Order: sequence, then structure tokens, then C-alpha cells
Amino acid sequence: MLKAQDAIMPLLLSDRAALTSPVPLVTSAEARMLGIRVASTAHVRVRSGIYAPRTAYLTLPPWERYAARVHAFVRAHPAAVLCLESAAVMWGLPLFGETRDIHVFDADRSRSRRFGDVCVHTSMHDRAVARRGSLLCTSMIDTVIDLSRVLPPAEALAVVDAAMSRTQGGPLDLTELREHAAAQTTTRGSARQRWLWERADGRSESLRKASAVPRSSGADSRTPNSRRSSTTR
Repeated sequence: MLKAQDAIMPLLLSDRAALTSPVPLVTSAEARMLGIRVASTAHVRVRSGIYAPRTAYLTLPPWERYAARVHAFVRAHPAAVLCLESAAVMWGLPLFGETRDIHVFDADRSRSRRFGDVCVHTSMHDRAVARRGSLLCTSMIDTVIDLSRVLPPAEALAVVDAAMSRTQGGPLDLTELREHAAAQTTTRGSARQRWLWERADGRSESLRKASAVPRSSGADSRTPNSRRSSTTR
């Protein structure tokens, strides 16, 4: 039997995009109205006050379990603008494993902050905000550029390839990615991006080529710190 962690992502970005939760979510208030006992072993808490059927949730592939967590967060914070991996969920960009944190962009903050597993990012550069279904997130090109600066090379290459691959339904091209990145003043991730631009291939038909590239030993720079932005561009 195929294990959840061994499941294969769909080929098309449109099929990977999780515009709704992959499992039913219910709030404590909804459960009371419906007579559902969420405290029973039949349910699992996804976030504070939000639950999912235990078996359905725990048997999801890791990237879909993360998508359920993102949707649970948005249930409680519907005006949040998702970014980085959380926005990737909405665009169908490839994720590897279950991402630890929920990532949100807030241009009005003076600095980035962490609240438990929620990272709230800001930047000196604006992000274009898109509506995907009922949710808000950074545009695809902003999401790809942000991820290209912080992900390990193998994962970043998979994201860039997918965004460019017509076979996967990617709408972007290398020239606009280069230009969008070059328009930013930050130097964070610039060497990594140069490596990516040399290897990105819009003819990529799967995630295999990129996922075979060795990871770098560089630190993950997504976590908010004392600087003004962890998605700085």
C-alpha cells in the first residue's frame, strides 16, 4: 500500500493548487451546532478551535496536510495575505514534506515577527496581492521570487521550473523572473538565484530533475528576525 509520504504530486499546477481544504474543517462552534464531539478520538485539532476527521487528516500526503493547516489558519484569519510556502499552496507550486510554519505577509508592520508557528513577514518592497478562491496571497511571481531566495537549491529549482513549465501549466518565463528579482534592492539569496537562473528549465515535465539536486548547507532565512524583513527584496 502506498504510504502518504510516498504519494506523488499531480503534474499540473492547477491540480496541485489547494483552493479549499483537502479535508473537512469544523470550528468548535460549528461542531456544537452540528452535535459533533470533536473531543472524541474521531477528530484531531488542526489549530486552536478548528478540527478535522482524524484518519482523513493523518493519512494525507505531507503537502496536503500542510494545505489543511493553512486553510485552518485562514478560517480564523480570513483577511491574512499568505506568502512563501503558504502562498505556494494556493498556486500549486511544489512543496517537499510538510512545511513547519504558516507564512503571512503584512506590509504595514515595521518588522517581521513570529507568533508560535505563524511567521508574519514584512518588506521594504510591496507584494502584489492576488485572490485565489476566497483567500488572499502574494502573486505567483512574487511567491516564486521569495521562495527562490530562501529554499534549498533543489526545492527552489523545482519551484522555478514548475512556474516556467508549460507542461505543468506554469505561466512565467525566465526573463521576467530575472527582471523581477533584479528590480529588488536586497542581496539576500542573490547568489542562490544566479545559480537557479543558470539551471532553470521551462521544458521540465516533472519534479524529478530538480528534486535530485543536492541541498545546500545554507541556513533557512524564512524565519523572522530582528531585521525589517525575512522576505526582503
